[in-house]
Amino acid sequence: MLDPEFGAIYDSRVSIALRPLLHKNKMFFPTVGRRQSKSRQHFGASAMTTQKGRRFELAEKYFLYLEMLSEVRAQTDFKTNAEIEMGLFMIGKDWPISSLYKD
Repeated sequence: MLDPEFGAIYDSRVSIALRPLLHKNKMFFPTVGRRQSKSRQHFGASAMTTQKGRRFELAEKYFLYLEMLSEVRAQTDFKTNAEIEMGLFMIGKDWPISSLYKD
């Protein structure tokens, strides 16, 4: 990242941690897919993350994600957006498919 204080990774685990954030009863941030395994099922990818025609829309969501992290950082003791992203990564690491937040 050119600006590690602002930049953060938006991967499958972060996207899973953000699933509960709703806007008008719909998921606000798209889910990035993960490979399925024999021992664990994961949430599937949102159409926005897989359709080439929606890349601009996906980029807009990424910038909203970065803005959200900056707002959280401004109101907490976090020093960088990457620190918050790591927390989201840990929350989404083992999120169960049987959770209440289904598409």
